[in-house]
Amino acid sequence: GGSLEVARVVNGRCFQAARLPLGAVRLTRGFLGDGAAAVRPAELEALRTHVLGLLAPRVPARCALGVPLVGSGGALSALLEMQRAAGEPGERIGVLAVRNWLARLSELDVAGRRALPGVPSARADIFPAALAVISALAEHTGAELLQVTHYGLRQGMAALLMSDGGDLLPAVSLVG
Repeated sequence: GGSLEVARVVNGRCFQAARLPLGAVRLTRGFLGDGAAAVRPAELEALRTHVLGLLAPRVPARCALGVPLVGSGGALSALLEMQRAAGEPGERIGVLAVRNWLARLSELDVAGRRALPGVPSARADIFPAALAVISALAEHTGAELLQVTHYGLRQGMAALLMSDGGDLLPAVSLVG
């Protein structure tokens, strides 16, 4: 809820990484009050503009044309649950579906959001901000599809360190 981490990976190599202050909690408080009310279109537009403004200098525009964004985290997991509850299984979410969910959830107050299958009750207040960030990131990068993974940073770092190319740790001799 405090930040968004974005990494650009090509052929298994990380070329760029950024941590941006675009967490759902932070953005809800900054743009949507306490998150209890329905989101007004002007609030949503101000939030979108803010997110795009922070992304532009740190994340290359149109860098995800023709490839899915791969993401993890609570908002994406909840989106999968909502999609499944709507009868659409899978680990991928179309960006158009994200925009449609954002529009639908923005019209509801927090009680209405909590009533929807898949929306995490404890996060219903910040969920519109989370979807707004995902939508703006997809817009900025040109992505049309999100591939959701349930692995996080720790699993990725462990995989890198255990791979042949894992060179984050210096070579050490295990023989005395």
